[in-house]
Amino acid sequence: MGYTVYWNSSDGVKIEDAAPDIRELLGFCKGERPDINITPPELAGALTEFEPILTGTQLIFNGAGEEGAESFYLDDDQSGFGFCKTNRMPYDVAVKAALVLIQSHCDTPAQFRVGCDGSKMDWVPALTILHELFAFDPEVFLYSSASHVMTEREVIEQIESRWPELLNQGEQSDAK
Repeated sequence: MGYTVYWNSSDGVKIEDAAPDIRELLGFCKGERPDINITPPELAGALTEFEPILTGTQLIFNGAGEEGAESFYLDDDQSGFGFCKTNRMPYDVAVKAALVLIQSHCDTPAQFRVGCDGSKMDWVPALTILHELFAFDPEVFLYSSASHVMTEREVIEQIESRWPELLNQGEQSDAK
């Protein structure tokens, strides 16, 4: 199946609110911040080519070339459970950083919860980048009592609740 990053939005994604910070993150990934002594992941657009897309309502990117897996796609119209199979490719850190930035622009962390197949410690590289870019305090994310990180059980429940819908979509595309 591959390593996956998850999110769950209770009332839609607010990309526009986080767009300036995400733009800064994408600039870092392009090498526009030589003052930060961290090697950025190389990003591309949805098909591991071209450029990442950031509008007021959409965020789309992947790893570049062989460093890509499943495209990371967020849209303001999305609510509920979403995921991106990054397979721990280098762009995984940018996916996680973007999700934390979006969460940080919500009224409460519970409005936009995040998770991954690993542990909270898998978020440390993304939090390190955010600390360097924005003086973001990683301890707030890692050790807060706020329920902003989805547990493994919650991820499984989300997948199981959508399984009939996903199977139905597959059957409909097979019939065409």
